[in-house]
Amino acid sequence: MTKKQQPEHDNKKAKNISTIKGGGIVSSVYFKYIVAFSVGAVIALIVFITSGLFSADNDADAYKILSNGFFTAAVLVGGTGILVYCSSGGVFDMLSYGVRGSLNVLFRRTPKPGEPKDFYEYKVQRHKKQPKFLYMILTGLFYFIVSVVFTILFNKVA
Repeated sequence: MTKKQQPEHDNKKAKNISTIKGGGIVSSVYFKYIVAFSVGAVIALIVFITSGLFSADNDADAYKILSNGFFTAAVLVGGTGILVYCSSGGVFDMLSYGVRGSLNVLFRRTPKPGEPKDFYEYKVQRHKKQPKFLYMILTGLFYFIVSVVFTILFNKVA
């Protein structure tokens, strides 16, 4: 049996459609890192502005404010990543199942179709798709390292 070859233009369309569906900047790994770094930069900038970095009198004060800003960004971005990691491991499953069940009892009598009947079904349904969190932890680690560098500079100047 010989395989019937499809016309060339059909193959090109199929390639273009597959790259459009699966690709793009929003679904790329780089986009997640760019967003996480941008959020950390905005957090650090807010700390810089509120602490008076641009009106600092000496280098020691500037290094201290820079260290505080980057450490705050590290804690918020990296801490969020760690919480997502813990949540994906099932740490908060029993708590969220209990709260959901309590709210269902308080505000409606009949469960919606497709809702889990017991904790096991809830846990299986919840863990079908694991969230990605490594980019947040690595971004927080980067901001933490920058914070340590400015802390060392502060200690050398002060």
